[in-house]
Amino acid sequence: MIKLTDILNKNLLLESLAIYEVEVMIKVERQANKVDIYNEIRAIEGVVVVKVEQNTYLNTLITDQTEYSLLHMKYLVYTDPIDAIKEIKTRAISSDKISGLLKFIPRLKTLEKKTVL
Repeated sequence: MIKLTDILNKNLLLESLAIYEVEVMIKVERQANKVDIYNEIRAIEGVVVVKVEQNTYLNTLITDQTEYSLLHMKYLVYTDPIDAIKEIKTRAISSDKISGLLKFIPRLKTLEKKTVL
């Protein structure tokens, strides 16, 4: 039987792998399907978990064209956690260009290391 740790050790050449969590505020087009946007963020390489927090304050910022959501996102980090979240942001906004996503704003003050694998 092949163990996940064996695969990780061979593929990552024993590099340190950690999971970090950060809050991310996103601005989306009002007519966009937010569930699709959340799922596309989850599909970005390195993203492990995305949870949506209900936030009354963000509900007051809704306009005819836009609205905001607060996400708690866990992601894999091989080297620097800030570089990793910047790469995820670039993929969400530019490379993969998630339809309906206007802004992706990581709240770096909330950055927290969860586990080391």
